[in-house]
Amino acid sequence: MIQPGAVKGRNPPRAARLGLSSKRECFLMHAETCEARLAALPLQASDDMTLRHTILIVDDEKNTRDGLQWGLENEHYRILTAPNGPEALRLFEANDIHLLISDLKMPDMDGMELLERVRAASPDTQVIILTGHGTVENAVEAMKKGAFDYLIKPVKLDELNLLVERVLGQRRLEQENRDLRSQLDE
Repeated sequence: MIQPGAVKGRNPPRAARLGLSSKRECFLMHAETCEARLAALPLQASDDMTLRHTILIVDDEKNTRDGLQWGLENEHYRILTAPNGPEALRLFEANDIHLLISDLKMPDMDGMELLERVRAASPDTQVIILTGHGTVENAVEAMKKGAFDYLIKPVKLDELNLLVERVLGQRRLEQENRDLRSQLDE
């Protein structure tokens, strides 16, 4: 018998291996319990092969982090979350992050400082800034410092998904362009 969400001949998704019918059911359970159970499962070959982009979500509000993670999670993205800037930098240094989605106002380190540090360390990593306290000045400053875009909370998940697809699509094209140029140089 094939488990829900499984494709014949492939390992079932991690949520299905937990006995849950969907990520939504998993999310609706106690978030910490679900997260701990998912983290405890070893990755299988099908999990790794379908993960193409790593997205880091940084927000001091747990509900926002969890909601964004749930809204963006699919077979093409590996989603990491951090509650603050210092934890985000630790995850950034330990992983190949393709896209950073960060709140602007956070304790310890705000999103603007995180943006500067990430772009300085990895100019290829794109950044989207989110804020509930948006001003034109903040948006202009974020764009000048290298943010790809700036969104006002509450974020519409379909709008964010389209933006993420656009950011990662552009990143993919830039990488293909660099690869082709290096082949021409050889």
